[in-house]
Amino acid sequence: MVKQVEEAMEAGELGPEALEQGHLFDAYCHQALDLMRWTLRHHVSQGEDEEVTAGLGFAHAAFMRCIDDLVEVGANVPEMRLAGLFGLGPVEQMTLWLASMPWIDAESRALLTEVAGEPWVSLRLCMALFARTETDRKALWLCAQRSGPLRRFGLAQLVSRDDDPNPLRHEIVPAADILGLFQGLRLLSADLEPIATWAEPTLTRLDLGGHGLSVHDHVADLLSGFWSRPPQAPHHGFGAGGFAQTKGVALLVQGPDGCGKTSTLKAAAAAVGSDVIIVEGEHFRDLPRSDAARCVLAMLRESSLHSELVIVRHADPLVAPDQGAAPLLADGLSRMPAVVALCTSNDAPLHRALEPCIAWKDRLSPPAWRDEIAELWRTHYQAQCAPGDAAESEPDFSLLHSRYTLSPLKIARAVRSAHYLSHAPAQSLELASRNQIDTDFGELASSSKAERSLADLVLAEELFQRVVDIIEAARNRDRVLHEWKLASSVRSGRGLCCLFSGDPGTGKTLCAEIIAYELGLDLMRINTSQLFDKYIGETEKNLDRIFQRARPSTHLLLFDEADALFSKRTEIKGSNDRYSNMNVGVLLQLVENYDGVVVLTTNLKHNIDRAFERRIMFKLTFPLPEAPERQRLWRLLLPEGVVPTAETIDYEELSEVEISGGEIKNAVMHAAYSAARQGKLLDNDILLEATYRSATESGRLIRADEVSETIW
Repeated sequence: MVKQVEEAMEAGELGPEALEQGHLFDAYCHQALDLMRWTLRHHVSQGEDEEVTAGLGFAHAAFMRCIDDLVEVGANVPEMRLAGLFGLGPVEQMTLWLASMPWIDAESRALLTEVAGEPWVSLRLCMALFARTETDRKALWLCAQRSGPLRRFGLAQLVSRDDDPNPLRHEIVPAADILGLFQGLRLLSADLEPIATWAEPTLTRLDLGGHGLSVHDHVADLLSGFWSRPPQAPHHGFGAGGFAQTKGVALLVQGPDGCGKTSTLKAAAAAVGSDVIIVEGEHFRDLPRSDAARCVLAMLRESSLHSELVIVRHADPLVAPDQGAAPLLADGLSRMPAVVALCTSNDAPLHRALEPCIAWKDRLSPPAWRDEIAELWRTHYQAQCAPGDAAESEPDFSLLHSRYTLSPLKIARAVRSAHYLSHAPAQSLELASRNQIDTDFGELASSSKAERSLADLVLAEELFQRVVDIIEAARNRDRVLHEWKLASSVRSGRGLCCLFSGDPGTGKTLCAEIIAYELGLDLMRINTSQLFDKYIGETEKNLDRIFQRARPSTHLLLFDEADALFSKRTEIKGSNDRYSNMNVGVLLQLVENYDGVVVLTTNLKHNIDRAFERRIMFKLTFPLPEAPERQRLWRLLLPEGVVPTAETIDYEELSEVEISGGEIKNAVMHAAYSAARQGKLLDNDILLEATYRSATESGRLIRADEVSETIW
């Protein structure tokens, strides 16, 4: 213990008072072991050796002086904690100390073998040593029962040796945290080690950057009040008047992943000088009931013994109504003064057995306001920088926020990753922030980098300007909503929803890609065929999954052929109509709450549900291009002097045929393949033939004298 304290002092983590406690705990442990040795020798001598009897008396007196010294410096005295929290009397305490001796001091096993014929401690040996009265014998016999304090609170286990059925002959194995408690060390029990970590939180209220401060203050106040009360003796779960009550309490903190629940709770624990046990709740999903019971018992016992906050991350499987772990947690909290913070998602159902245990409910959301998020970026950034360096190289956090919508957890990860990159600070944060964005949408959507700009867009002047208006509105959105403070009055529908309607091939999808490129966004194309599911409720879940993963500052959502999703709601004549209408209603809500750019394209505008009318800010109709636009399209797709041709192309003649931009592209490709097949270069005749064919296949009327007799 002293060596570990000295190392911590050299690192600047502890002060001189900790060294004093370390020396006192070393003396306490040494005297306790010495008392156990004299007790064993006294048993061998049957009390007839005066020297041994005197030695036992001196050892007991020295041990009591060590306890007084620990009390004087305000240390956590094991005997007092065990008696106050779990009702352990002197006999049970001595039994636990004796059972710990061979684990703490390996040399004592020889003495145990000499006295009992075996190098470990059993209840039979404890009976011989400590059972001086009938009350002592009953207390020791109770230690063998599941209802006894040693086994009931998981302080020790009885392990059978050689399949002996007699529990009095089983080995008493103390929990690892009890062994640590006796030595002044903090150890996690074997049941908790695979699923939990112990930490001394260093986060402060300032480190939260203004986010979650109300939750922090409420939790810190509750922890302070809970642990400042004197310990109560164990009871059977009933208070005055027979009303059910619990010794421990649970806190329920809800919110989406990465919103800062764990960080806020750690800062609250640090504010009252408490350490934390962080448990991963996902481990309880498939854990057998017996293993779950041991894990729950261990975390509650350790929280009680050390006045530590247990934080269960992703606690949904632990609190779920269909899981057996929730009643185990409720039962443990009724018996032990532990504090457990359950971090769950917003819609996680709660087992009714836990309802009496929940002392406080709160909810955390990701930071919503620009200044709050920028301050969170700044807090994490300054924590990674050397003193004095942060202000000189501080990036533009407002710009980072405008480009990336990250949760508090992902902001912390991005800043930490950027710290190790060799680029300039601003570039490193850009790279690290983009890396934190989840772009895997499975079969529901595909995300791609937009590559075409406004220079590739050929539209009539008025329509072209409407597209520019959309781009400029998106660029100025942050200024309008936050600098001009319209966000405080416009609570919903703040995104840019655009409806592009028109015949196929008129440039609707291309226009969406160009808007994404100009805004520096990735194009997320929604796969409508994968959204619909035959099972009730799954379609809504698919839609919700897309909008949860999409980042308004990173993705432009494109619903191609949107009439399949946003079609008019029908009169309810059967269950299919009801669930179809539910899908449209879910979409209406998701689109309205999305703070980014959404583009819907349709060939059948009249099929779009009227409820979308007020949600669509920009409605653009894409007609077939006129002759001037068609000529520009021909020149763009077949640039003069770039593609080899047999003669000068007559772009004006080609543009006289009324076809869409998509059909012009198809005509160019058909003509090229035809020329290659004939072993010659492109010429006007081949291009005209391909153009007439494309128009005819699209159902457009062409005068007979215009059509070549050699159309293939």
